[in-house]
Amino acid sequence: MVAAVTASRGSVLVRYAVAAVPARCADGGSGVAVALLALGRGDPALAGLLIGALNLPHALAGPFVGRLADRSRSPRATYAGAMLVFAAGLAGIASTLGRVSVLVPVAFALVAGTVGPLLTGGLSGLLVGMVPSERLHSAYSIDAVTYNLAYVAAPAAVAAASGLASPVLAMLLLAGVVAAGTGMLLTLPIGQPAVAGTRERLAGALGGVARAVWVSRRLRATTVATTLGHFGWGGLTLGVALLAAQLGRSPAAGGILLSGYALGALAGSLAMHWPPARRIDPVAVVLGSLLAIGGLLTMAALAPTFPVAMGVSRRPGSSTGRS
Repeated sequence: MVAAVTASRGSVLVRYAVAAVPARCADGGSGVAVALLALGRGDPALAGLLIGALNLPHALAGPFVGRLADRSRSPRATYAGAMLVFAAGLAGIASTLGRVSVLVPVAFALVAGTVGPLLTGGLSGLLVGMVPSERLHSAYSIDAVTYNLAYVAAPAAVAAASGLASPVLAMLLLAGVVAAGTGMLLTLPIGQPAVAGTRERLAGALGGVARAVWVSRRLRATTVATTLGHFGWGGLTLGVALLAAQLGRSPAAGGILLSGYALGALAGSLAMHWPPARRIDPVAVVLGSLLAIGGLLTMAALAPTFPVAMGVSRRPGSSTGRS
């Protein structure tokens, strides 16, 4: 009986991973795809606008769409709907860019970006209702792997599809991938999130976190530093495409650089599990990682050849990763 229950829980985590990886691949590859779509039209400014429209709602709309999802009577339908809306947004960008007013694809990007948080942190939050508390640690480890796989594989896959076919096909493939993941999501035993109906408790917890960050100089310093570090993420997507073109490669090769960046993040995350690394002061790790990332990205920007840029773009650590 115990073995059957354990196998069932393991099956839930496998199905969760199968649903989460496509969603996060679409999220991780969409910025590269829209950049290549716009650069194919010779319009870097449009690329920046579309990337901003995709990324800005992640920061601004995240708490609001998360709260709506928490209060939903059918979380499974809500999250499946979010995945389909994201897929429709990507398909809308691909099918309208260059054919109608630029406001239309930007609107599609804003819609996709608005539901994007549910495909990342939102999905992670569902694990609390699907997995017993004693297994949450391993469940979140598996969840972290889905992020790593997605953000390493997706930019490279978009670059390959764009190079072999076109950025439009790459964007449509991302839309198809996230839509396909919806089917597996619908098989998950998603219950009502633990925070549903407990607005006061949630507000109190958030207030406690805010007070702890404000009181602790270490927490305050790392929070400010990593928040500032995140400002570079959106620009990096466009920057690597332009850098690849500057180095004599197709802009699509920028996806390879971005995958190298994510691969370095994965290596850094694994390195932090090394016992000697755990003894390093956390603030020193965060600030040192930020300085190293800035220095290595500067070296990549000044690299004389693409292989050199690829080598130095593999950042150490994961203190500013999007996931």
